[in-house]
Amino acid sequence: MRVKLIGNKQNEFLKKVLTNIPQKELAKQLGVSRSCIRKWLRSDRLLPDHVFKRLCDDYKLQEYRKYVLERLEDNWGQVTGGREKIKNVKDINKLMEVVRKSRISSKVIHIKKVNTKTKFGLDVKKMNLDPTPLIIVMLLTDGCVHIKKTCAEIVFISKSNELIDIFLELVRMKYDDVKISLYENKKSIKKVYFFLPLRNELVTIIQSYKKSPCGEGITNYLKKSQPTLNFLMNLNEIYKVLSLRLAFTTEGCITMAKYNRRSELVIKPKLIIACSHPKLCMGWKKILEQFGLKFSVMKDNSKWSGISGLCSENQKNIHKFYKMGGFIRNVKITGKSKYFKGIEKNKLLEVFVRRKKFKSINEINKVLMDP
Repeated sequence: MRVKLIGNKQNEFLKKVLTNIPQKELAKQLGVSRSCIRKWLRSDRLLPDHVFKRLCDDYKLQEYRKYVLERLEDNWGQVTGGREKIKNVKDINKLMEVVRKSRISSKVIHIKKVNTKTKFGLDVKKMNLDPTPLIIVMLLTDGCVHIKKTCAEIVFISKSNELIDIFLELVRMKYDDVKISLYENKKSIKKVYFFLPLRNELVTIIQSYKKSPCGEGITNYLKKSQPTLNFLMNLNEIYKVLSLRLAFTTEGCITMAKYNRRSELVIKPKLIIACSHPKLCMGWKKILEQFGLKFSVMKDNSKWSGISGLCSENQKNIHKFYKMGGFIRNVKITGKSKYFKGIEKNKLLEVFVRRKKFKSINEINKVLMDP
């Protein structure tokens, strides 16, 4: 449930809370992101009922209980609008049409036909593989599934055109008649979404896609059903290799580890998969070990789980990953990288496979520029 306060009382209430605790600490305490706190402050989202009650008790703001106008279901209070439009719609097909119309935008494209053109998609088709496990892996990394009252909304988000194309191809292989929509925002982030009945393979195989305790405490979150990679364990090596390549491409990177040895800078490669969910992180670690790839867990107290993923500086591991196919080709390094923005991930991986270490960034860039 979510609470709707009278007028601007939600903003006022949260400002009083923040006089006692910094925004960063409050976010950590509640198990949510700072952007979530900011959305509550702007009233873009309504406060979850359990968060409101907890803050009232912890910071002695009980007087705000009298300003509660109404309590709404989670889906209705999460974002503004939509409640009245679909209140009386019972048929699932009509419901999906209403939801689509409520999202009309000049940047939304409704995709009917998808031609398989990526190497990844062509390989899946050639080997006659079931795309379901691969769709799930992409959703567990850069996607999500919203369970609504009468349907499930499947969403994949990425800046990479290659990854968007791969997701579209896999979905179309599995569901040849589903209506797929593609939206692009001002930051060139693309979002693919479609709707399925509640009882579908994607929801049945994975009970939950919620990868962090956003909007609720960590203890309460961990009591609920957790996302898992168990569905991959009994599949053959082909699925596991393709899944690892997808996971490293969507959530991973090849970066640098810098050392000072004998007053000289030494730069070595470091392979990372960023995953803060403990169960998923251990799942990837287990699958990597099946291929003889030993990765260490990265500790990070700024994350809700205390971990930020897996990493390896072992040259043998990096070589093995490269021989497995490495990253998905044509996927480039994002703007988060200080030095290699726009470089294809596989090209940088190849540079580090060719040479074990470098003495400067310029040396790496020089090798990258070589034909």
